[in-house]
Amino acid sequence: MEDNIVIIRSEKSDLEKNLVESEQGTVVASKSSFNKKNLVYGLIGLLILSGTIAGIFLIVNCEHKVDALKISVPSQNIEVISEETKQEVLKAPKQGPKNEQYVPTTFDLRMQASSLNCNYDRPDEMLCVGGNWSNVVAQTISNTICAQSVTASEKALSSQYLLNCSNLSDKCNILSSRQDFESQLAFVANTGIPSASCLAYNGLQYQINPNSCDAKCTDGSDIVLKQYQLVSLWDSNDDMNATILNVKNHLYNFGPVVALVRHSATVARYAGSTPNGIFVNDPTDQTNFGYRTFKIVGWNQAPGDTPLQYWIMANTFSSNWGMNGYIRTTLNEPIIEGYYGYVPQ
Repeated sequence: MEDNIVIIRSEKSDLEKNLVESEQGTVVASKSSFNKKNLVYGLIGLLILSGTIAGIFLIVNCEHKVDALKISVPSQNIEVISEETKQEVLKAPKQGPKNEQYVPTTFDLRMQASSLNCNYDRPDEMLCVGGNWSNVVAQTISNTICAQSVTASEKALSSQYLLNCSNLSDKCNILSSRQDFESQLAFVANTGIPSASCLAYNGLQYQINPNSCDAKCTDGSDIVLKQYQLVSLWDSNDDMNATILNVKNHLYNFGPVVALVRHSATVARYAGSTPNGIFVNDPTDQTNFGYRTFKIVGWNQAPGDTPLQYWIMANTFSSNWGMNGYIRTTLNEPIIEGYYGYVPQ
């Protein structure tokens, strides 16, 4: 049987530090103590009240046991990854020559989070729903820089600056077209983006500067802009197989990929409850809420006679949406209309 690695993201409380894991995998906490009061009461019952039965009952129960405390681990917080996948991720040629000849069967960047000290977790949008593209773009660039750097240290970039400086009339309204999004990517490439320490994200529509880019950092210091090249990974001949290979190569060699997703009611109510958690579009769903951006962190395949590969993508709604904030889609899912990544200049 193939060994699996289970990654559970959670902080241990004082109680959990003393937990014991049973053979069945149930987390159990127990303790025992000798209660002297019960012993005294038992003797008094025997001598004074001749309550032999009561006294024996109390003496027998001098060793007081606490019922087992079972703590369930939410399934949506667990990602099971094969040992093969772990090895493929850890040997990915980050900080080295690009390898376009090799693509593993499965791959998940989150496996590199501890070894590279990069934050591949899900970004948050707060109240600026339509502006989620800024969070995804800023974090994707930051993740890629971290994976490619020698020191491998994460440096968050300012999604708030992208919002403030965008040419969109309504900063937090959902994107209406792919051209709208690509114009924002052009701004990142041509103008640049500062660090989040210069201008932190607040994500509230009424606090976003509707007119121009910020002239100074929040503390009054000068803004330092760095340009980052974002490229389209969509094949120029609309060859989907070539596009999928481009995305996989980028994930394996550089870092996360931004996916432009056509948003609908079916996407909004995705709960990961379909077979293998893979998104299934409703052909009768004619709703069109515009476009959102997701961050692709890897791909995997569902078990079966004919394994079905899927993207692992992070949304920005919250951990309550989908599979702990993530969605799985087939590699050729029609709701995805664009793939973009950062390539170091």
